[in-house]
Amino acid sequence: METLIPWVTGTVLLLAALWVSWYVWSNYFQPQRKAELVPVKNKMNEEYAEEIITFPEWEKEPDWPDSELPHKYNKDRLVLMARDPHWMYAYWEVSATKQEELCSKYGSEWNEYQSVIRLYDITGVNFFDGTNANSYTDIFINNDSMDWYLEIGSPDRTICVDLGRVLPNGEFVTVLRSNYATTPRASLSDRYDEEWMWIDGIYESMGKIQFGISTALIYEEGVSVVNVSSPEFNRPMGNKK
Repeated sequence: METLIPWVTGTVLLLAALWVSWYVWSNYFQPQRKAELVPVKNKMNEEYAEEIITFPEWEKEPDWPDSELPHKYNKDRLVLMARDPHWMYAYWEVSATKQEELCSKYGSEWNEYQSVIRLYDITGVNFFDGTNANSYTDIFINNDSMDWYLEIGSPDRTICVDLGRVLPNGEFVTVLRSNYATTPRASLSDRYDEEWMWIDGIYESMGKIQFGISTALIYEEGVSVVNVSSPEFNRPMGNKK
């Protein structure tokens, strides 16, 4: 018994010394961890930030059909229009079918022949058949042209043009013929009405005439209607200008 007591006492003292050593080392000698800042999420700020950085999603554009006007319509046409008293403008198109017919008739050299616009002055001509023009002028143009400005030189003229080519023997072959077009006047018109005026007798009788009355009934009333236009005749009293 006396031998056991010293052994137990030594064991307790040893355990106490070990515990004290561990406590001192863990609190004074072990490296301290740095405090880590744990961010606190702010739901409101987070939602606001997401709204700012959100990028819109662009929808793919639909495949629209080509909206540009075609350069050609594959249709035979020659259009003539007046630009001013001295100039006209013409544009045209020769279809592929027409080109094939001409090449078949005149040979493969057809496309090499000189293109010409033959300008006819048909002022006063009731029916133009290609041979009864007052005069004509040939204007040489580029073979690949599709429009041309034409100098007429004189105002108030009615013009028709032919598009064609000149063969080596000098023959002119018409490909297309245009519409008729007239250049405007370069001065005031000499057409005017000299006698359109108010007639005192009609003016005094206007209050007695009913609107919509026929000319025969007006004559029966003894009122002359010579040289009085319908708008002026029907104008109410007190509105004379």
